[in-house]
Amino acid sequence: MRNFKPTLRMVCLSTVLLSAVACSIITKSKARKSSDPSSATAPHSPAPGSPQPPLVAPSSGPPLVDNSGPLEANVVPFTVNGMLCGDPKFQYPNQPCTSVTICQPGTSACQTINNIVLDTGSSGLRLFASVVKITTTPVTTAAGGRLTECMSYTGLASDWGPIALVDVKLGGEPSTQVPVQLIDSTYATPPPLCTAAQTTPDVSPEQAGFNGILGVSMLVQDCGIACTTNAQVGIYYSCSGDGSCAGTTSAVQLQNPVALLPTDNNGVVFRLNAVPTTGAPHADGQMILGISTRPNNSPPASIVTLAADTRGEISSTYPGGGIDLPLRARFDSGSPDMVIPAGSVPICAPNTRASGYLCPQEIVNTSATMYSNAKVASTAVTFSIANAAAVLESKAVASSGLASALSITPYSSAVDSPFTVIDWGLPFFFGRSIYFGFEDRTSTLGKGPYYGL
Repeated sequence: MRNFKPTLRMVCLSTVLLSAVACSIITKSKARKSSDPSSATAPHSPAPGSPQPPLVAPSSGPPLVDNSGPLEANVVPFTVNGMLCGDPKFQYPNQPCTSVTICQPGTSACQTINNIVLDTGSSGLRLFASVVKITTTPVTTAAGGRLTECMSYTGLASDWGPIALVDVKLGGEPSTQVPVQLIDSTYATPPPLCTAAQTTPDVSPEQAGFNGILGVSMLVQDCGIACTTNAQVGIYYSCSGDGSCAGTTSAVQLQNPVALLPTDNNGVVFRLNAVPTTGAPHADGQMILGISTRPNNSPPASIVTLAADTRGEISSTYPGGGIDLPLRARFDSGSPDMVIPAGSVPICAPNTRASGYLCPQEIVNTSATMYSNAKVASTAVTFSIANAAAVLESKAVASSGLASALSITPYSSAVDSPFTVIDWGLPFFFGRSIYFGFEDRTSTLGKGPYYGL
């Protein structure tokens, strides 16, 4: 997710991943209540056997959003490598940045923090402790220790730090009290998974490239029922005054702050202006809170609902990648690239800035098909792949064509591997409106979790 490397920050790497205990979007299926796949059939999903809609292509017309004037209360503006991001020398390509306002609970003592990564691939607000200037309320465990979290990701990064309560204000919505993680790699004694022995801990905003992460995934908690019943999940810890920490169960977990709003709490809509495949200096976008709760978030009849499973995943076929069978897939604004099977597209040279990315000689215009859970509905989409080395060299850091190679070896066992997931990262979002329906919440598109394209 940073240092110009194609990494994913969506999936826990703790030991529970291997035992299929819930820890984040990709590992929640064994611990969360299953959604009803039939909810994806109406009114916006085509019935099985009906003609499929035309290819859904990124917008090439007027901008989808304009953040220059007054915005409605349920609109949260963001920029990709724009004015809401930090120092450009610390940014990475396709970095979606927004701001959040936090307040001391129950007071008007507030601060607004910019350079917050807007991430549909995680749940909860995480802030570097060093940028938080207000007084927060610590969360204690039943054992009397400080509730602390270790969250690790497939990019081999990790976030460690205590949990505290703050009031959070998004856009013009009412403020709500939310548990947040205060990222502090020096706090108490981190478990191995949040140390340099096994991961790359986030230690400062300068090293990470951001001040925090606002996770707005369709799964509203970052762990779920597993962390309320199993102290050995490896995510939540109770840390005592002497710095020792032990695994703990916790009813208090990081949650998607949007889901805690009194209204506009059933999902979000991401709208991001189009940019050239070869890139642009920046782009403007909006996260619109709620689905079918106001005129500005009411989906058109052309939107196809793709019900997700309890991991927040659908499936995709991408014949251009050399694989005809469907692979697990998700839409992840926190990933700077699309992670797809390379097929015949060359991979960039090793030991270079673009190592791991795809480097076709010319722009590749291609397509994929997205399927809902249980394949109740589907839609075809178009996208493009650019030469990543040329894009990164041009410093056009907002690019709809950045893609990296997904390793699939061997296919027979990798199809169920947590690492064999097509990740439709931020490049896929440019020029589109994408709907994210939260689990167990309903809208005119159906019951979540679902995507709408």
